[in-house]
Amino acid sequence: AGEVIIRELGQRYNEFRSVLAGDKKDDHKSKAMGKSKKFNKDTYPLQRRFSIFVDRRKNKPTKAERDEMTFFEPPDDCNDMASDHVPEIGFDFLKTCILPRSSK
Repeated sequence: AGEVIIRELGQRYNEFRSVLAGDKKDDHKSKAMGKSKKFNKDTYPLQRRFSIFVDRRKNKPTKAERDEMTFFEPPDDCNDMASDHVPEIGFDFLKTCILPRSSK
């Protein structure tokens, strides 16, 4: 089972990179909006961030169909890491883009 997950993740990651590079259209809801202006095929994802969301809510006949994966790049204000960033930058990025904030 683990080999299937690893193979699927690798395949989907390569498709995601192709969408960001502008080489192919988004067939699997990767949420990439076509070619990324900051994508560099030689260095991606160095100092960049991408996210994977696995939706397990749907009742489908097989486990592979149930675990729908969505790859996406977060917005630019929480995606680009400076070369001298502190290790905790990931927590700040999560707070900016993934975790809800309370309104005051």
